[in-house]
Amino acid sequence: MKILLALVLSIFASFAFAETKLKIGIDPLMPYLGKNVKGEWEGFLAEIFNTVGKNSNVKFQFIEIPLPRQVQSLQKREVDFLILPGFMVRYLPDVSIVSAALGVSFAGALTTLPEDEVIIDFEDLAGKSILLTYMGPETDNLRKGLAEKANGTKKTSSATPGGNKNTEKATEIVEISGYDITERMMLMMNDQRADVALGDYNILRYSLLRAKLKNIRLVPTSLTGFSPIILVSWKGHKDFPLVDRQMKAWFKKARKNGELQKMLNKYNLEDWQNLLSH
Repeated sequence: MKILLALVLSIFASFAFAETKLKIGIDPLMPYLGKNVKGEWEGFLAEIFNTVGKNSNVKFQFIEIPLPRQVQSLQKREVDFLILPGFMVRYLPDVSIVSAALGVSFAGALTTLPEDEVIIDFEDLAGKSILLTYMGPETDNLRKGLAEKANGTKKTSSATPGGNKNTEKATEIVEISGYDITERMMLMMNDQRADVALGDYNILRYSLLRAKLKNIRLVPTSLTGFSPIILVSWKGHKDFPLVDRQMKAWFKKARKNGELQKMLNKYNLEDWQNLLSH
């Protein structure tokens, strides 16, 4: 009888402490997520999910999926969750979104221009030499806006012996792709080969910290709007309520005790809570 009772208890214990394994589709980009030289995941989102997993019976596994294929991979049930900008699933009827946002995606501008030259809209970029990198699907809208509103000419005046002379400077747009994009952009700007470089604000801020270039400053812009970075699953996923509850509880505690900001400080980032409250 004792042997039977012990067997029953061990079976219940195995169910009680069974680990839930969940696959999360991501497009690796630091400081969000990336791999170090040892092939281990790093970045502030990796730290968050590792911490949440250790405090529960959930093990998160990151699966590399290019951003254009992410929604399709979720619809095919190849992964349990996705991390992506909210606008990509805003109008999909068959998804559930975890209530705790994982960040905010928006465009930043690296610039060597004087501080009194602001970058608020596309017109402010007229007559500038601009480096542009891919920032997801919103890049198409950014490229279109630059072409429509900033691709004219900018008149300037210069003093000459004969008086003021009007000159025109055309807007120049150079798209950067390939490896070490942000590092290459900053080197080009440091060599005065461009006035402005546009990219994801958080990626640029992280890269600027590592580059330690004092003559380049980073300013936030609203050129692509603001979109929360979300954790999303298909509607009806059996583990969605568990993950939603765990993430919400962790962010509430980590903001209160400073754990979240301590993580973000490693990557030169700030909490996005205030951006989402507006």
